[in-house]
Amino acid sequence: MLRSILLLFALSASGLSMAQNIHLNTQKDTVVHLAGVTATARKTEWKSDGVIVHVSPSETKTVNEILRQSPGVSVTDKDILINGTGGVKVLVNDHELKLTGEELLNYLKSVPGQSISRVEVQPHADASMGADDKGGVIKLFLRKRTLDGLQANVSSRIRLSHRMYEFMPSVFISMRMGKVTLYSSFSRLVRPENKGCYESERMYGNKTDMLTGNGDISEPYHYKRYALGMEWNMDSLNSLDADIEYTEDSDRKHTIGESSLNLGSVVSKSESVLSQFNNPRMYSFTVNYRRMLDDRGSCAKILTDYIAKRISNDNFYTYHYPLTGKDSTNQLLQNIDYDIFSEDVSLKKVFLHESYLQTGLKYTYTQMKDLSLQTVLKYHEHIGAAYAMFGFEKEHWNVNGGLRMEYMRARDATGLIDKRCLDLFPHLNVNYSFDDMKKLMLIMQYAKTIERPDFYAMNPTRVQSSEYAYSVGNPYLKPTYGHHVNATFVYDYRYTFTLGANFYQDMIRPYSRHDAGNKLEDYVTYENHSHENHFFIAVTAPFNLGNLMRLTTNFTGVRQQIQKNAGDKSTGHYLVFADALLQARINSLATIELEYNMHSRLYTSNSQIGSIHLVNASVKHEFLNGKLTVSAGIDDILNQQNRYRMILDTYTTNTHINMAESGRVVKLTVSWNINRGKKVKEDTIEKSASAERERLEMTKKGYK
Repeated sequence: MLRSILLLFALSASGLSMAQNIHLNTQKDTVVHLAGVTATARKTEWKSDGVIVHVSPSETKTVNEILRQSPGVSVTDKDILINGTGGVKVLVNDHELKLTGEELLNYLKSVPGQSISRVEVQPHADASMGADDKGGVIKLFLRKRTLDGLQANVSSRIRLSHRMYEFMPSVFISMRMGKVTLYSSFSRLVRPENKGCYESERMYGNKTDMLTGNGDISEPYHYKRYALGMEWNMDSLNSLDADIEYTEDSDRKHTIGESSLNLGSVVSKSESVLSQFNNPRMYSFTVNYRRMLDDRGSCAKILTDYIAKRISNDNFYTYHYPLTGKDSTNQLLQNIDYDIFSEDVSLKKVFLHESYLQTGLKYTYTQMKDLSLQTVLKYHEHIGAAYAMFGFEKEHWNVNGGLRMEYMRARDATGLIDKRCLDLFPHLNVNYSFDDMKKLMLIMQYAKTIERPDFYAMNPTRVQSSEYAYSVGNPYLKPTYGHHVNATFVYDYRYTFTLGANFYQDMIRPYSRHDAGNKLEDYVTYENHSHENHFFIAVTAPFNLGNLMRLTTNFTGVRQQIQKNAGDKSTGHYLVFADALLQARINSLATIELEYNMHSRLYTSNSQIGSIHLVNASVKHEFLNGKLTVSAGIDDILNQQNRYRMILDTYTTNTHINMAESGRVVKLTVSWNINRGKKVKEDTIEKSASAERERLEMTKKGYK
């Protein structure tokens, strides 16, 4: 029953889209004068395709914390959302992270902020990045050098509570020698102890029949990441970039529980022991060749990308029935392989007067194999795409857009899947500046997108999760098509107000059903819902409170309308996402921060996630001219925990999960910076198979 609840939380509310490709003037830094010392806050730069957050070399936060404080971004315990929209792609140097849930969040927690030069938040990708983009894109750019020298950061972070302790060391090194720049990074997350408990109650309509369950959970977790990259500027026109990365995590979950069923004349009690081991490993290799064609920025690119992901699962369950003395066992062994190869060739021509034309071709091949005892799935997918984009400026107007054509062919060796389709995906942005300084702007955008089913959602292997619950994929899922329209006003480069709507057809949602052969069992699968529409407003507003304090606020409100089947009456819900950050300087070297994050109750067709309110506090102090930084704080001061609800036609199930890692914890971070040289900058290594990487993100979440 617990797993049945957990699998329902791939919930995306929906939200805001910002416009693209016109550069707004950079927001001025907040200047603080204190005892003859001038200090500047983190700089935020608005562009019409999103927002850029420039990160200081002395930043002590992790990337996960920086994202939580970025305009329009919400981070829950399960997902990352841009202005209320889930399914966000996260890229590092244009390399998409094929991670999900805790695996993705722990990756971001393990990356020190000092290693990142900037964060870009884009609610929609352009035609060159692919149409499989429902939730937007977050880009992280690593710091790189332009002069010979060495830059390094070594940090260590500890998080503690009475039932959990966690250690996160990380190292980032960048070194330039003539025309070659080498960079590498290493991070670990070691959580030997993480204990908690759960309580679940299934209440039937007559209010007398019920199924109750409770138990203790132990879930130690280990994660590691290695990356190595090279940039070779062969001459003034040609450059070659390459990198390799390896990630692995090990999740061992041990649950001891008991349940009691009272259903009419049926009375049953059971004791269970669930042991779940999930071990995904991912390898990736990328090469990017670039040739500049002129001094205006025209260039030709060839990108090659290969990803391999290997997942091993061992789930073993034992049940004991004290009333009858009987015992039963269930075990599932899985070895799942994913391979993705992608090639992208593009040409961009920049003309005079800020105009350009870009064209490209892309081919992606994906293979998935699941050779479990229950099901043999061998899935092959081919996607060919051609795209063109344009843009120009004239006086107060800026117009850009593009069109992407994709042909997809997918089939399975067993005959379960055989699909093919041809689609066109346009996007258009029109931007108008009301004055020469662009202090007041109106940004309008339209985009059509597609969300293809995640590989896990299509896998028909039955995964038993408890005595009364299991999950199973749906190989007959159709893709979700979305149309996005919005208008954004930007004032003084930092205050924004957005109105918009997202219209989805055949929305893919997790859905819980009764088992036709056993009325006591329910299961989670994935289905296409006819339509789902989201109407939203979003506001971003920073305020200076005197010379020593700064308050940054973000708010998104969504009206969600869900129609499960064609002809059904729509159901509606109001969703709210909000965050605020108060920063205050004690002196020139010390800063205090108080952070608040919340979201209201979230809904899908027959499941809900409870509202949550998070309050965090921290203090940071610099030593040795900024080389050594120490910060300490408390996360989740209110000790908020996760609450879930599943509603079927004959009963409602409420579940509370209390894990130490997601509750109140004390944290301490120590960071040491080495920077030998005069100048550093950010650079990028582009990755090709971005959409297919995104679909891999569901694998760990589904099999956990």
